[in-house]
Amino acid sequence: MKTSILTGYFALMLLLPACCSTLEPDIRVRRNDILNHHGNGRNPARNDTAAVPVTIPPDGLFLTAVDYPPGYDWRRDTARGDVRGRVLLLRLRDASGPPSSLATTSAPAAFDTILALEAGAGRAVSLDPDRHQFIGGHLYTQCLTEAGTVWQCDGRTLLLSAEREYLRGILPTDSTLWTLAQRLDGSGGFVLRRNGRPQIQREGGRIHGSTGDFLFGATGALSPDGDGACFLYQDEAGGWHHVKDREETAVPKPAKLAEVYDARCYGGTVILAGRGTNRNEPVVYAGDARADWSVQMGTPVELSGLRLHCADGTVSVVGNFLVTRVGRTYSARWKDGKLLDTREGRRDWLEGNAWLMRQNGRLVSAHHGGTDYPLDPDGTLMMPACACVTDDALFLALTVYGSHPVLWVNGRSIPIGLNGFLTSVSLR
Repeated sequence: MKTSILTGYFALMLLLPACCSTLEPDIRVRRNDILNHHGNGRNPARNDTAAVPVTIPPDGLFLTAVDYPPGYDWRRDTARGDVRGRVLLLRLRDASGPPSSLATTSAPAAFDTILALEAGAGRAVSLDPDRHQFIGGHLYTQCLTEAGTVWQCDGRTLLLSAEREYLRGILPTDSTLWTLAQRLDGSGGFVLRRNGRPQIQREGGRIHGSTGDFLFGATGALSPDGDGACFLYQDEAGGWHHVKDREETAVPKPAKLAEVYDARCYGGTVILAGRGTNRNEPVVYAGDARADWSVQMGTPVELSGLRLHCADGTVSVVGNFLVTRVGRTYSARWKDGKLLDTREGRRDWLEGNAWLMRQNGRLVSAHHGGTDYPLDPDGTLMMPACACVTDDALFLALTVYGSHPVLWVNGRSIPIGLNGFLTSVSLR
């Protein structure tokens, strides 16, 4: 790819809860039911949570959520995980205006339940917020069992894996579903599957990126490359590797790059970000092309948390820096080799010029379209997919402790009548 890829905008990741590896109790899947690929008819029907296939509308504003029984205190989890609930797919009922008009009207917003999956103890769907994703118009779920991992799509079983796995990337196309999963058995390793069939497996190594990292987008560690999928991982010695479909190549560290902070495979090119010999200077490589993006602060600083964001053919960098003289931390964004803007504190950068501010882990303000909005200090995002940015609106699926979750749209909070939390908001 040409060096022009070293331009654009960036987003900083949201802080997330750690991935959960709890087994759902009381699920019994026989070892001889385990499949190496989907679609051979041996999927045990007792594990399916939707007996009749559901047609999901092709467009609209969608929410996913976890709903517990009325009166159950899910925050304290008094049943110690041995509870049942539902994973829901909701859609905004057709209105007279676009979804962004929710911010400028006081009319009530109604949501239809498109899909309700029975989940929790003894079910093949997990209540954990990081165990389901609405992507490509389908609701994918993963659940750990005594025999391995149950993978479902819209409540129908796709795959029973003999490994206990955690999803790190998912990339659906018209005819192909790519999945990338990390093993949770303590030995490490991962497997890339195409329509359920393993394409490449490794016994060790750490995948770079996940569906739980906002900067990697909805597909997580997997990126499209032509009609295939690619990702990056690090071996036990810290070396980087690029994988596309079945092919793997080592990624050499450029001699002038002292330390790699972040990496992406984007548009067929491996992009690295880190620091050179000058700690005030982020360095970005796209293939063999090098760009030095000087901080130009005029005062000693210490960089931290440099991250890449790749979208719409562009690349930019955000991070934090500590002004050592005064001991204050600022967030910053670099684009086209320049330091664009700074602000005291830490920002969670979203797409374009949108960002969130946190205090003590709670969201306190948001910025979109040149406007600052105050937020409920008790609000938080359960997953990165709980934020959605368009040209005219910022949508946040907020969990508000001590109250119902809300859909927040450019300053307006719309309560969602659930005993639980929202896990994503998206427009199709």
